[in-house]
Amino acid sequence: MAFLGSLSFSWMGLRMKRQMPTMKSFLAGTLFLAVLIHAGLSGSGFSSDIGDAGRDYVAAWKQFYPTAAFAAGDKASAFRFEDYSRPTIDAWIAFQKNTLERIKETERAQALDDRIDLRLLERQALWELEKWQIDQAAAASLSTYSDLLAGSLVYVLMRSDLTAAEKQKAVTLRLAGIRRVCGEARAQLRNGRPESAQTSLRSLEASARFIEKTLPDLIRSWWSGSWEDLSLEAKNTAQSIGALSASFKAEIFPRLSLKDDLGHEAYARKLRIYSGLDLTPERLAEMALEEIGRVRTLIGAASGEYWKERYPADPFPAEFKILVDRTFADMERDRVGNEQDFLQIYKDLARQAEDFVKANEIATLPPKRTLLVSLSPEQFEGWGGVSAPGPFNADAETLFNLPHVSDQAPGEARDAFYRSFNNHFNTIIVPHELFPGHYVQLKWASASPRILRALFSDEVFVEGWATLCEMIMLDAGWGGFHKLDRLAFLRKRLENATRAYVSVQMHCFGWTKEKIRDFAVDQGLLPPQFAIYLWPRTINNPFQLVSYFLGSQILRDGLAGEKARLGERFRIRNFCDALLRSGGFPLAELPSVLAQNR
Repeated sequence: MAFLGSLSFSWMGLRMKRQMPTMKSFLAGTLFLAVLIHAGLSGSGFSSDIGDAGRDYVAAWKQFYPTAAFAAGDKASAFRFEDYSRPTIDAWIAFQKNTLERIKETERAQALDDRIDLRLLERQALWELEKWQIDQAAAASLSTYSDLLAGSLVYVLMRSDLTAAEKQKAVTLRLAGIRRVCGEARAQLRNGRPESAQTSLRSLEASARFIEKTLPDLIRSWWSGSWEDLSLEAKNTAQSIGALSASFKAEIFPRLSLKDDLGHEAYARKLRIYSGLDLTPERLAEMALEEIGRVRTLIGAASGEYWKERYPADPFPAEFKILVDRTFADMERDRVGNEQDFLQIYKDLARQAEDFVKANEIATLPPKRTLLVSLSPEQFEGWGGVSAPGPFNADAETLFNLPHVSDQAPGEARDAFYRSFNNHFNTIIVPHELFPGHYVQLKWASASPRILRALFSDEVFVEGWATLCEMIMLDAGWGGFHKLDRLAFLRKRLENATRAYVSVQMHCFGWTKEKIRDFAVDQGLLPPQFAIYLWPRTINNPFQLVSYFLGSQILRDGLAGEKARLGERFRIRNFCDALLRSGGFPLAELPSVLAQNR
């Protein structure tokens, strides 16, 4: 799961004519649709209540998204690459509509597990229609292509379930696939959103550099073919990416007509699909604003306790800002300053957190540890997070890519990054990302026979669970009850609410970059130099921003309710295991899931 630092630091012309498909391409698209609808998927995980709809959907998804399918453990998908041609996309859209019709015809499941699966399948189909039909991603979103290219080779290079010969074959096929997709992008792109396009252009440039300059040396040790041929393949692929970037800059970027904001109607519709809740933008903003006030009060109280302990001889400040600024400054001074020390801290914290979860019986951990911690690749634009292998090979490596800043970056940039990723922030992020957060949750989901939970987990649950884990671990004594660890947690909790609030205000009510920055500084307590990063994040990931706040709020209430209901019989491991066993379920089903913990 992608994450950012506590200061929002990344862990990250001519209008083209739309051509009618030729008869050959039309038949290819029709055949593809037929394959999707009738594809089979062996194995369990689909009850009779769901019928063939779930089984067929997973098989079709593997065909349409081979890069994601390989990341989810499907080895055969390493040797294929996405086809974003118009006929294939049209067939994919038709398949989503067909899936929704099949769901309507399915008698609504009474069993909780089946009901959850139906909800996830329906949401996934609706979200795909939003992307490919309503938003017209192939024609109006450069990020559709830049995101694919950025992750196209990562799993091939890092996973150990491919032999050297298989890796060589996969790299060769994927380089050819990248060149083809660049051609598809140039043929279809004709519009976009300015801020998103700028981010995508930077990502394309990074991908081209990686493929031409870094990739050949990276695979030299196991490449058995002609070195000259590889270098030429890499160069040609980088040139294809460069040509896409150049043509977009020259022909499309100057004439972009889409606004950066989604508008109230689209935002409200997407929020309902994404969250699975009957939630309006106005109510979400109201909830976030209430949380902002609540957490600011907690920060003031925690800062006061820290001040009295750390500066007993100093006069206690009367102004909230003076108190908090000094406390936060102390927090940010406790940090490392280079890539290798930063990586080592996370490796050490991962081991310590794993032991802490076991010793304190917080959650049942997967039996086999498959975690690989490394620095995020350059083409990820600073983004990082956990990527589990998924249900097709649950024991493959789980990748935890750390966001980082290069040791060769200017001193000001490095200092800003490490102030954000200070040791106290790192202490609370490891429970979020690894133990018992994303790594543990995704590992259990991958091992579940309920395949839809692993592939299409509800992101509000996933981010809510990981954020809840920060609080659970701190309450159990993780970090030794250090006051600055608690303040780092509260600071992140405040930022989560701030992100959700400005997401609504920007997309529904026209907030400008300046207004977002001012609110983030004044109410969200972000330093000005970092508050501005909320603007591109809000544009590019409006609902992922919401998921941290919304999910953790619902799960916190659920935890409090269970403690009140069970009293002395409450056990945190039983509560956590109940959530983990149920996978990434829509939080509308939380009462039913917790009812099973009785």
